[in-house]
Amino acid sequence: MDSSAVTLCIGLATVLTSGVASSVVTYRLNRNKEQTFFMRQKAEALYLAADEYGRGLSAHVITLLPVARGDLDYNQMLDLQNANPPSKRDGGFETLSMLVSIYFPEIEPELQALLKARDRLGEVRAAHKQAYKEGEGADLVWVAGFSQVGKEADQAIKALKAAIIRSARRYAIAPSEPKRRIGRVTGGN
Repeated sequence: MDSSAVTLCIGLATVLTSGVASSVVTYRLNRNKEQTFFMRQKAEALYLAADEYGRGLSAHVITLLPVARGDLDYNQMLDLQNANPPSKRDGGFETLSMLVSIYFPEIEPELQALLKARDRLGEVRAAHKQAYKEGEGADLVWVAGFSQVGKEADQAIKALKAAIIRSARRYAIAPSEPKRRIGRVTGGN
């Protein structure tokens, strides 16, 4: 083989190899970009579901307080809850639980803390309901009890949302160097 044929073969091999390498790199970059975008969407959906669930839990506590104070009877409270059902626009607890289980297992401890706070609220509500049936449901002790479990649930929701934010930031596209300040251009200076 003469030297021009060898040079031609080496040139063609270089072009083909660089084309394949370029295709592989482009594919991987696009796949990473799509995966990042997908996970950001899931993190946003998780945050909205947690916020929605937290608002529903808070609203539930708020409707119990007037009963504990004696301002409403239990049936009036149930009527209020039925008239204003919690929103499920963002999926509520089902979406929250599913997204944590499938995509964000690192947030499971915060979700478990929220479930404990929710269960504690359920225990206080059940005890209050029993006391209410016995004519003992309107008392400042119950107001304090509901206020306490409401605060616990609120803190658990805040901790969960903070964990979601920390996890979501892994998928935020951050520039490799800090943004430069661009000054305003003024005439003559």
